[in-house]
Amino acid sequence: MKKSVLQLVSIVVIVAVLMTGGYFYRKEQEKQIAAWREEVSFAFSNNADEFKEDGWLLKEELENYKPVNDVYNSGIYYEKLNKDEKLIYNAFEYALDNNYTYIYVDDRMVIEEERNVINILEFLSLDSPIVQQNLNVLSGKTNFSLDARIMHKFVSKKIFGTLINVDNFSETYTAQVYNAVEKLKQIKIDFPENATEKDKAWAIFEYIDGELEYFNDTGDVIGTPTVERKEKTTNYLYEAVVDKKTNCDGFANMFSFLCNINGLRCFEKNSLENRNLKESGHTWNTVLIDGEWYNVDCTPALEKDRDEKSDTGSKLMRFGFSDDMQLQTADYKGMYPECEKDIIPVAYSFKTCDDEGATEKIAKALKESEDGYIIVSFKEYDKDEISDLMWDVVYWMYSDIYYVTHEGEINNMCYIKLD
Repeated sequence: MKKSVLQLVSIVVIVAVLMTGGYFYRKEQEKQIAAWREEVSFAFSNNADEFKEDGWLLKEELENYKPVNDVYNSGIYYEKLNKDEKLIYNAFEYALDNNYTYIYVDDRMVIEEERNVINILEFLSLDSPIVQQNLNVLSGKTNFSLDARIMHKFVSKKIFGTLINVDNFSETYTAQVYNAVEKLKQIKIDFPENATEKDKAWAIFEYIDGELEYFNDTGDVIGTPTVERKEKTTNYLYEAVVDKKTNCDGFANMFSFLCNINGLRCFEKNSLENRNLKESGHTWNTVLIDGEWYNVDCTPALEKDRDEKSDTGSKLMRFGFSDDMQLQTADYKGMYPECEKDIIPVAYSFKTCDDEGATEKIAKALKESEDGYIIVSFKEYDKDEISDLMWDVVYWMYSDIYYVTHEGEINNMCYIKLD
């Protein structure tokens, strides 16, 4: 009898413990499910209609994500983003590292009005030399159910958000990126002994000018309809490193990469003229030299320079100029530090071409120049005025003079050279 009572009590205790444990288990499960339902989610896939359980991430999993090639990223644009925007930025890096071409972003993310999801991808492309501009990107609003593993069970919730397709994040693209990166890491720039930061930047600039040829194949632009998109995706960094022939994106990507691995902080700027048409604008760099930011444009500015190797005078006009000397307006102003100084070796600066003594000063400077060229700046000018001034200099020097204004590249500058 006593034994039976003890057995009964034991059973009651065991049942009570199991019920209590089950109660707390269910409460914990409900708590986790409730938290998940309030959590912002990201999904990744290579199929727009199929997002599997192992293809989603919660935001806490992306907050501290370190991409494979983070060491080459300047982080300039990233620093200007809010917490949610940084998560989206990280999501693009995660997709690239894992070759996901479809990314789902929950609409509950807090994004400033002027910074939509696609712009954040563009910021990544300007921070990172391995992510090109003019990506093959499509995006649209959608909703679907995501399955998630919670306490070894599956729950489902319907979420609304933006579905983004980035063709360039395919395995083929990533293989090209890694190929280019490995080749770039092998490049040894011939820096002078005890090189300053300016010396290093100039050596990298000259290396690129001597290695690459200009080839304009703009590829696709963000927002281009599917029916107009190319079948292939173009990797401009790969073209620059392997083919030695690329457009301004490849020039800028290569300069940014080589600067960052050689201790110079560098990022990219662009002026995308029309995001809905196949017009890619222009891309150039900004590099930190001795505590000051300067613009550098590695892309040959002139058709002549694109067909032949540009001479020293022409190159100098593309190295170390301020924002005031840049005709093209860079996108995303306020997202990056301003370039307030110039290191271009200007022989003379004039208010206008009619300044008293301009002809004599230019002629004298040319005559005394050991390099056979000078660079002159004008606060205000037009082509006809400069042409008239150059004819006056020719008459004064009794010689033919070759001069060029870099229209669309550098503002108010004139490169004058004895022919």
